Amino acid sequence: MNTIVRKGRELDSERLRILPMGSRVRVQETCDRRVRIDMPVAGWCSLRSSNGDTILSPLQQNTDSESKMTPSSGDQQKYYENYKDQLVKKQKANEDAAKLSHQLLEIQQQIKKAEEEVTEQAELQDQVQSLTAQKEALLAESAQTAKNALANLGIDPEHLEDAEAKLESDKVRLQKEIASAQNFITACRTEVAELKNRLASNGPDEQSQIDANASDLRPGDVVALDPRLGVAIVRYFGPVEGQDGKFVGCEFSTTIGDTNGTYMDKEYFKVSDNKGMFLPVNDVKKRVLPSELLDKLNYQLQRLEQLKSSQE
Repeated sequence: MNTIVRKGRELDSERLRILPMGSRVRVQETCDRRVRIDMPVAGWCSLRSSNGDTILSPLQQNTDSESKMTPSSGDQQKYYENYKDQLVKKQKANEDAAKLSHQLLEIQQQIKKAEEEVTEQAELQDQVQSLTAQKEALLAESAQTAKNALANLGIDPEHLEDAEAKLESDKVRLQKEIASAQNFITACRTEVAELKNRLASNGPDEQSQIDANASDLRPGDVVALDPRLGVAIVRYFGPVEGQDGKFVGCEFSTTIGDTNGTYMDKEYFKVSDNKGMFLPVNDVKKRVLPSELLDKLNYQLQRLEQLKSSQE
């Protein structure tokens, strides 16, 4: 099986290299299910996984020169090229995830604004319908009754045609605003399709490129937090002076934080005032993958379209 070589025996020590299946190593020391190797790289790796699966198995006893344990130069070159490609793809995937997160935040703000506009349009439409109903009721009554009713409403009967013209003007304006909202929905759909195409061109399955383990966060990752906080972008991951354990420095799209990235006069990252927050790593629920960001975009667009349809 593939295995990770780390600097120390602990599973959370610094990662040095990933050895692919079929690699040969030289063991110098064994400690429980961890072994120390010195070839092809000095470090620690596992004999078996936590659930008992075999990772390393012994070869025949060394009878030849130890130089046979050294991979050929051709194998080394191929391994390093593959490893370099994996690092480049992982970095590209992280950058795409950060961009998608920023786009999600921007679209959520646009959706909120559009929802407010739709609400305002609905109120205006209700007013138009109410006035239209009043007009039809007035026309059904006698002229004198209609005149008295208009007087009670504070409307001069002589200017009734002006009121009708205003209602028609408001109706035309409402139709234009609904058409504008429809254009916005179409633009959002187009943007989502483009994001999907970009994500599909990244190569291998994103799940194999982005480790969702919260102990291996990187700046630019998108993480899900407590529902009251929502999602945030990782700007720092590591120790904080004067505190035990590791912390995640997060950036939010709104001022729900309590810092700009500075703690105890030391700057760990830099964001706008009150848009940052230091959280224990246990507060991170999970890392949000680019595919999940696209799903959230689609959900928000569907909400906007449903809201528009209900108003129509």
